[in-house]
Amino acid sequence: TREGLAPPMPRGMGVLCHITSLPEGNLGEGARRFVDLLADAGQTYWQMLPLNPTDEHGSPYAGASAFAGNLALLPESEGELRARFAAFRPDADFAAFCEAEAGWLVPYTAFVALRRRFEKRPFSEWPEAYRRYRPGLLSPEDAREAEFFTFCQYRFDRTLRALRTYANEK
Repeated sequence: TREGLAPPMPRGMGVLCHITSLPEGNLGEGARRFVDLLADAGQTYWQMLPLNPTDEHGSPYAGASAFAGNLALLPESEGELRARFAAFRPDADFAAFCEAEAGWLVPYTAFVALRRRFEKRPFSEWPEAYRRYRPGLLSPEDAREAEFFTFCQYRFDRTLRALRTYANEK
């Protein structure tokens, strides 16, 4: 018998393909067309490489978070995301996401907001007062920027979940 954290997967064929290898390079309609192509070809699995934010050299293996999604993989531009955020009214689903992911989401979005504030300078060059997360660290402007990045992580999560659901149905 096989022991492990998850039950064994059924036998099947598939591909290993990072989302950026697709023509559109994001989690949008091109990814769904790729799922359709895989299903039509009789493939069972699509293994994706890491989808977390990359470092300054583009590597997902040394990014700022293993839990966050890479916003560059969303089908919307930052301007489109900011417009959606301006019109967004938090609901129970958003609140549940924020509560479930708070352990990494709160400090990560604070970090991203501060990183923008400090013009992407290395963390070691930030003022000492900002190098350790604590509640109340952010100014109102930084807190609003962190809220934007929280919204973006929510969008990433829901976009990826929708793609996974679509793929599982195929």
